[in-house]
Amino acid sequence: MSFQAVKDALILRDILAQVRGLAYRVKEPLVRFDFANMVQNGGFDAGVTGWTPWNSGLLSTVSGELRVTVASGKAYGSAATQAALVKGARYAAKMSFTKETSTSISFWADDNIMSGNDYLDLSSTNASGEIGGFFTSKSEKAYLSAIAFGADKYAHFDNASLWEADPADDAPWLRLPYGYSVSKTGMIVRDGLILHPSEYTEISRDGQTFIKPLVAPGHDTEFSIWAGVNA
Repeated sequence: MSFQAVKDALILRDILAQVRGLAYRVKEPLVRFDFANMVQNGGFDAGVTGWTPWNSGLLSTVSGELRVTVASGKAYGSAATQAALVKGARYAAKMSFTKETSTSISFWADDNIMSGNDYLDLSSTNASGEIGGFFTSKSEKAYLSAIAFGADKYAHFDNASLWEADPADDAPWLRLPYGYSVSKTGMIVRDGLILHPSEYTEISRDGQTFIKPLVAPGHDTEFSIWAGVNA
């Protein structure tokens, strides 16, 4: 019993220390910056919102996944969505899938829909899995396309995500505006939980700060970063 009392006291002390730390932080002139998956409705919780049918693709959702059905008499059909990019930056894109027997699928990233100026052109004949890769943007936008092949065939897609990545190792990171940093006065919140400094790396390159989380974000991860000018 005495051990439990001491343990509870230590826990309370830690909690109070954290509260005092937060109270100190919010007094600082900090600015909040929010970050999320760059793919709108990447988990298809809102149906097909944000996705456009293309090349005779018929779109629907089944059990929370996007279904792309190829129209009768057509070779393929697709669903496309657009995301804003930083020209010249590195990006990580991926998507999970399942498909019918004999159906092929592709996952494309392009600076326009089917323009031929591809960032990514990936395909798979597996029954299910994850498909994705990395690319450097050539413009300030990208179209991601989930494509199914075979007349009257369909494939399911889910968990589509797009995050900016560190060119040095392709690990996702978050770009703060020029002149802002987290340092010791700011804080980073991931999905409602405050990150300890050991859970991320703060990197400065060419006068700009990037936050690289230890655990890569998923399609539904959200960050709020409180940063100050030269914090």
